Amino acid sequence: MVLGELCEREDELARVDALLTAARAGRGGVMLITGPAGIGKTVLLAAARERAGQAGMRVLAGRGGELESGFSFGVTRQLLEPLLASAGVAEREALLAGAARRALIALEEEAGGGGERAAVRGDARPVLAGGQCH
Repeated sequence: MVLGELCEREDELARVDALLTAARAGRGGVMLITGPAGIGKTVLLAAARERAGQAGMRVLAGRGGELESGFSFGVTRQLLEPLLASAGVAEREALLAGAARRALIALEEEAGGGGERAAVRGDARPVLAGGQCH
């Protein structure tokens, strides 16, 4: 298989397209891709990212590895930190509206966290639930 070329993946690409259509309509979904090494999972994911980008969607990508194992929410940080760092003040406020504000607590550095962070220290449930635990 040539990198970037998909062979006999019409069914999977149709599922990707259906999920993208649903997402654009405000309905989320999940697609789990499994299989042995070398079967083309990474190429399929690249095709899904490309299709989402072509549809005008913002695409975030991260990859778990050994380096992330030492950081709380390592892959989440990979996904969100560049987005937040490149956002202007107004966009950052919009991105962090509502329950997303609680997720910011999980992304803050362990040292020096006060205020809201101190209120949930030792109990990650409110952060993991996006502020839905009371």
